[in-house]
Amino acid sequence: MRFHPDCYYRADADSPTESWPALIAAVTDLEGRVTGVLRDDDPAGDHAVATLMARTQEVGIDCLVLSLRLADFNDDLRYLGRGAMRAILHSQLAPQDVVRFLQPVAH
Repeated sequence: MRFHPDCYYRADADSPTESWPALIAAVTDLEGRVTGVLRDDDPAGDHAVATLMARTQEVGIDCLVLSLRLADFNDDLRYLGRGAMRAILHSQLAPQDVVRFLQPVAH
């Protein structure tokens, strides 16, 4: 998961392109192959969660909604910092996912 300060966003095909801060993550299968990309999208948050949950359940994939401390994950990252964000996520992930996704990041 990485923070991008100016990720392009369009609400739909007819809307203008805007730049919004976002958290972006690769979605992989159990062999580590990238199967998609997911971004945290503040205005579409609740709708996106419902849509993602329905899609993953249809194909038998468990999907967890991760909790945040502030208004959204972008705010957690900006105002609390990377270390706090990792600590927030650590307790919500299965041990094998902690090892896989919360490895130390080289600066």
